[in-house]
Amino acid sequence: MNTKDLKSFLKVCEYKSISKAAQFLYVTPQGLSKSIKNIENELGVELFSRTPQGIVLNEYGKLLEKKASNIIKEMESIFDINDEANNQKETIKLASTYGVLSYLSIDFIREFNKIYPDIIVTTAEFPDSPVENAVWNEIQDIGFIAGPVDAIKFNAIFLKSFKHCLVVEKNNQLAKKEKLSYIDLKDESIILESREFKAYTNNINKFLKHGVNINIVFETSEIDFAHKLASMNKGIAITVDFAAKENHYENTVVIPFEDENNTWDIYMITKKDRPISEAGQTFINYVIEYLKDK
Repeated sequence: MNTKDLKSFLKVCEYKSISKAAQFLYVTPQGLSKSIKNIENELGVELFSRTPQGIVLNEYGKLLEKKASNIIKEMESIFDINDEANNQKETIKLASTYGVLSYLSIDFIREFNKIYPDIIVTTAEFPDSPVENAVWNEIQDIGFIAGPVDAIKFNAIFLKSFKHCLVVEKNNQLAKKEKLSYIDLKDESIILESREFKAYTNNINKFLKHGVNINIVFETSEIDFAHKLASMNKGIAITVDFAAKENHYENTVVIPFEDENNTWDIYMITKKDRPISEAGQTFINYVIEYLKDK
């Protein structure tokens, strides 16, 4: 017999009816009767007495009911060990702007879990603004966002800098250029990340600085979709170098900006004046070391 048989037996004890217990267990009465009979054959005793009112436990049945209940409780407590172990682990809640975790890859978290098995890292991805709000409201412990960072509200550690670039369909007149400026984009349709991202404000400011009235035809929270729209010649997508290379379309070219200081700078933030746990500091140190060779 196994725990499934014992649970079936206990359900018959509860309902005092094979048919009612079978209905609850979603099995046929014949199948349940066979299971009870197998238990009786294995023990060498009958467990129920048949009466005109139905079945009732005999002395052997009452004894098994008590022991089976204890066995099931013990088995369930064994399966709870994993949950108890996880409850003893400390959890770090990480929120990241889109793109960063993709760059870091799944190995980033896997390696941390191998080195620090007693620390659980949960991850969530949002645009920059919701990440800031989540860290500020202490919904998340640590955030990855694009700069600039509000130094009054957050502690910030610079992590990595990527270059902004453009994805251009090959038939576009600008596709033959080796580099582009914001002035070159004066009469072009532009596809840009939505205004919840720092990249939106940063690029708008660049256009304004160069006296260019930007013609935004589409805003998106998914940079991959911006690349796809560019491949359909719906406009020129402003993106970052690593994402453009990872999601390249054959009919597009990736062109850098002339301004090499036009970058997407990523920072790790925590809320100012909020104490950082030992596990949190361990994770912060790990991130810094992990990115040294990236």
